[in-house]
Amino acid sequence: MTDATLPAGRAHRLLFWSLLALIFVACAGYAARGELRGDEYVHFEQVRRFVHGDFRLMRDALTMLPGYHLLLAAGLRLLGADGLGPARVLSGLTWLVAVVGFHALRRDAMGRDDFVATAQFVALPILLPFAFLVYTDALSLGLVLWAAWAAGRHRHGWAAAFLLGAMLVRQNNVLWLVLLAWPLLWPLPARAEVLGRCRALLPYGVVGGAFLTYWIVNGSVSLSPTQAVMHPDFSPHAGNGFYLGFLAALLLPAQCIQGIARFLAAARAQPWWWLLPVLLAVVYLQAFRVDHPYNLGEPVALRNWLLHRTQQSLSWHLAFGAVAVFGALGLLWQRLMLRPAWVLWPLAALFVSLSWLIEQRYALIPLALLLVWRQPAGRRIELATLALWAVLAVLFFWGMISGRLYL
Repeated sequence: MTDATLPAGRAHRLLFWSLLALIFVACAGYAARGELRGDEYVHFEQVRRFVHGDFRLMRDALTMLPGYHLLLAAGLRLLGADGLGPARVLSGLTWLVAVVGFHALRRDAMGRDDFVATAQFVALPILLPFAFLVYTDALSLGLVLWAAWAAGRHRHGWAAAFLLGAMLVRQNNVLWLVLLAWPLLWPLPARAEVLGRCRALLPYGVVGGAFLTYWIVNGSVSLSPTQAVMHPDFSPHAGNGFYLGFLAALLLPAQCIQGIARFLAAARAQPWWWLLPVLLAVVYLQAFRVDHPYNLGEPVALRNWLLHRTQQSLSWHLAFGAVAVFGALGLLWQRLMLRPAWVLWPLAALFVSLSWLIEQRYALIPLALLLVWRQPAGRRIELATLALWAVLAVLFFWGMISGRLYL
């Protein structure tokens, strides 16, 4: 069979993965020439220590367990390298792991390949700019996606193993254990099914027990006792919840408009739904604060610049809140293929709200899971979304690596 006679599906797959390989090479080549940015000063130093056989942890600065750092150091040892360029290229490979995991999970949800959705994930503007930095986020996200894929195929041992790996990269990923285990917990099993459900739940119990053991022994979720002050254990804050809604409104405007239309239809049928936006607005006005020291420093980051404006100007504060509430309602009325769909929202809200620092990267896993399980809004809308994200991703990637624009 010649290339000209390849089946359409196979031709599309070959074209997509070839283009992805070219994107990877281009991004890796550009990122490899950059300088240290942001949190790379901590992560890269820890990786270099491991590469040179120094296994002392930077307990004054490192908040997460060093699973990512050990993996990257092992790769650099195999390459016989210790420079920032090779480290960034290897970190980019963890982004590819996340892309393939997203595609596999989306394919299971849709029952077919969905290259538009995967291309959107590749161009996600809050992911690609960090994908080739020595940051933990891409590997953390990829392992959670693979855990969800395994759980969806009832391979609960593998799901628990992937989730444990994700927790060794970022400890707060333990919260996604509820998402993976929920189908085994509800609806309540019949008597004949109880033993089988308990066996399936056992790997998740082991993972949950491992987290509790670490938490008790270490004394805090943060690896660093010093940084535990900046990242307190299970301390709820409204900032990241509303920032997630704000990001959704900016990144998925057409989809959120569709969601608002569904909300309005629901509110006309059941007027008590009008209490929800009122409640969100009241919570925003009463609880939204920008008071983390890392958000209050010099606003070199675009995020911090925006947050500073909300605190300096009432009009900016109200405008940000209006956009955030709009985005939150738009998200809540997205049509999801996850069963039961409602489980994702309280977990997403809890996951982001337990972080005091307002940071767009904390929204990565909730937004990725939304992209996996949401029903497409229409081909034109999805292609327009992809075009918007591609432009933003290129701009922010260039800005991050060059140091001209920091998210």
